[in-house]
Amino acid sequence: MNLNNFDDKIDSTILNRGYEYFLDNAVTHLQDMKFGTWASLVEATQDYSVVIKLDEHEIIEWDCNCLYDHGPICKHVVATLYALGDGQEILPKTTKKTKPKKKSINKNKVDEIFSKVDKQELQDFILQQFPLYRGIKNSFIAYFAEYLDEDINKKYQTIVRNVYKSAKGSYGFIDYRSTYKLERPLMKLINKAYDLANRNKITEALAISKSIIENIPNFIHHMDDSDGSAGGLFSDAFSLFTEICEKAHPELKDELFKYCLKELPKEKYSDFSFDDNFLGVLPALITTKRQENQYLKSLDKQIEKAKLSKFSYGLTQYLVEKINYYLNSSQNKEAQILIQENLKYSEIRKILVEQVMSTQDYSFVKELCEEGIVIANQKRHPGTTNYWHKKLLEVAKLEKNKADIRQWTEVLFNNNYRDMDYYRKLKSTYTKKQWVDKCESILDEIKDKNKFGGYGAAQEIADIFVEEEYFERLLKLMQINADTIDLTDAYSDYLIKLYPDELIELYGKGITKYAKQTGRSFYNQVVKHMKTLSKISNSESKIEELLAYFKQTYKNRRAMIEVLNHSFPNYF
Repeated sequence: MNLNNFDDKIDSTILNRGYEYFLDNAVTHLQDMKFGTWASLVEATQDYSVVIKLDEHEIIEWDCNCLYDHGPICKHVVATLYALGDGQEILPKTTKKTKPKKKSINKNKVDEIFSKVDKQELQDFILQQFPLYRGIKNSFIAYFAEYLDEDINKKYQTIVRNVYKSAKGSYGFIDYRSTYKLERPLMKLINKAYDLANRNKITEALAISKSIIENIPNFIHHMDDSDGSAGGLFSDAFSLFTEICEKAHPELKDELFKYCLKELPKEKYSDFSFDDNFLGVLPALITTKRQENQYLKSLDKQIEKAKLSKFSYGLTQYLVEKINYYLNSSQNKEAQILIQENLKYSEIRKILVEQVMSTQDYSFVKELCEEGIVIANQKRHPGTTNYWHKKLLEVAKLEKNKADIRQWTEVLFNNNYRDMDYYRKLKSTYTKKQWVDKCESILDEIKDKNKFGGYGAAQEIADIFVEEEYFERLLKLMQINADTIDLTDAYSDYLIKLYPDELIELYGKGITKYAKQTGRSFYNQVVKHMKTLSKISNSESKIEELLAYFKQTYKNRRAMIEVLNHSFPNYF
């Protein structure tokens, strides 16, 4: 469904009601929230918030905070879709009403007013707007904040917190639909900070970035940040902060070093790994031995605090940071001592493995990897185990050890959901004659473990059949799993020319089973599968048979019949 054809996909009653709202200019505050997301307010018995996600003109998803639950889409979303498509002359095909011309501000009139209006009269007008439009006063202050004669840091702290208060409303929480109320004004503030930095007003730009850096970690606990908008604001503010750090003169560097050292230990930054940003910038701000000692002492405090946590991420993060600092500042002895003391942590062991790899001491590398596998298995960390297997395969290739290459390639094939890249790499180590037996042993292992018991196992076997062009066996596998329409759909292209009649029967069984599920999304999927079926030669009679069966068996499912009727009108 996209902006050019959505009126073909929506119930005519809802379509016309939404169009009525659009004609009445009920869609207000239509805003581009970036990355294809649009938000609007629709004025009805009360204001409703609508969020629509687009990919170009394709409508990916939508949401409205109204209580409508009689279908997949409400009239408020429809009204917003018409507003979005306003420039494309989209009209509902079921209405005869005339679409209004787009309203536009006459810029000449505005300029004329500005040229004639008295300053006091303009000030009075602006002051009258503040109580009428939520957030406009704070936006006004933020835009002209550089003209305020007050403590520069307190000034922007207040502005940022007022934006948050306005966004969270009376419930004390910013829901998903309201995140733009926080993101949009703060993004404007960040853009203002970049502009100030470009005009060499560094103190003002820093005050803005620090106010957002310090407050976002507090805000994020009281909002739905599933779209990452708050995290994005923090990143954008810190990017500017980093740019300023990189260009700072020595005196400012000292000031920024003290600031980062003061902020780093605060608990609010660790919850969402915001402290990584301070760790990234701090080493570059060190200009004296005294600062280096302060930095290392701060890391030690964080390490001791992290040891009290049941999770090791924070601890290894600070250990790695300290080791890297030693290595980058040519303090190799200190780095090696720290590495040897903490080899039980995989991130530390990886550093040593890379060091030893560079010396080509492959026996020691293998020893370190095998110890790492034991530790990872004890901790039940399959991802880390996988890393060590890959490293062992890398060593095997460097040593040109065919037996080890085969061993670790097969291990990685089995441990990575039967990744066919590893399958092909394994196959390349055998002759054509040798591979026939090896292939069958791999298939037997999958069968023994899974007994064709699920889609995943059948898919793994099907991938091998395709790779080896065992199409007759692939057909048999699909017939064994005839009720699994996804398997039929995934591999039908390989059989469509060889076994069209058998494929038609497979689709018939799979679609019949799938259609037992209820819900419009399932009905749409049934249509999708039937349209795939229609591409197979001589499938017309099977489609007619299925539609007749559905019409009789599910005659009380109005939504299902409506979806089928819309897609196959000639059969109803």
